[in-house]
Amino acid sequence: MKKAEWATPNRMKFESLHKTFNRQVSMICTGNHVGNTVYSGYIRPYNRTECNGRTVPKGELQEYDLGWLAEKAPEIAKQWIRGQGKDESFILYVFFHRRNGARIIHGSIITDGEYNFKIAFYSRDSVKSRSIIDEARKYIAQ
Repeated sequence: MKKAEWATPNRMKFESLHKTFNRQVSMICTGNHVGNTVYSGYIRPYNRTECNGRTVPKGELQEYDLGWLAEKAPEIAKQWIRGQGKDESFILYVFFHRRNGARIIHGSIITDGEYNFKIAFYSRDSVKSRSIIDEARKYIAQ
């Protein structure tokens, strides 16, 4: 994985073709994260039923994670996790920037818990958006 370099004490250096996104990035890192241009979190497997000493129906924990955590995630990424995540947990990363207060989502990356790349989804069909996802992958996936 690529190590973060700092452009300023509060902002990492990020070099995609999308200059607005690059200026808004504070940090991109692995695991659970809520940042200026990314949110990410672990998504539990469909078959996991145990949480904090309680037993819940199959799928409830996964849907909880996909509900609040990945509410704005591209639907195709959530469907992929539902299909592949019966017994495996994943980390879902969603990348965006803000324009006039609105969140512009560029895409998502899914890794396993060991940060091995699984799949990427591009939400916008532009070279700049693709470069964001491709560059971000270097920081979060092996």
